[in-house]
Amino acid sequence: MVLAHKAFGVVAILAAAAGGSVAGVADAEPGADGRLYGSLATESIGGVWRVMWAVDRAGWGESDDAALQHCRFGRCVVVARFVDGCGSVARRGSQLLGGVGGTREEAESAAMNAFAAPDVGSISAGSQNVLIVHTECTANAG
Repeated sequence: MVLAHKAFGVVAILAAAAGGSVAGVADAEPGADGRLYGSLATESIGGVWRVMWAVDRAGWGESDDAALQHCRFGRCVVVARFVDGCGSVARRGSQLLGGVGGTREEAESAAMNAFAAPDVGSISAGSQNVLIVHTECTANAG
């Protein structure tokens, strides 16, 4: 059975001194290898950040293209690619980094751990908090 489900959404997310949104597409149709692929992309300009995603695609090329087509500012970059699992984007200050894992929890942990420990001499109050911005999983993730 082939599932054909498409979804698109934009959700506004506000954080202290920075705003952002997320947009994405899901289309459950495995590739020739029977696996489902996903991509998370980000863009940031002038204090505004966005996360775009595509999941349940037949390959990474297709999922990258689908995620990047939601780019508004022309400065998008794919930060996470995953297969039969999950991808997550975390934010610290104005920086966005991705992580992947077999489950939502593993992907979120990987995204948070993508930020190296801060230099103790450069820590300012509250500026080193890492927050999960968005997480997506393929339909068959663990």
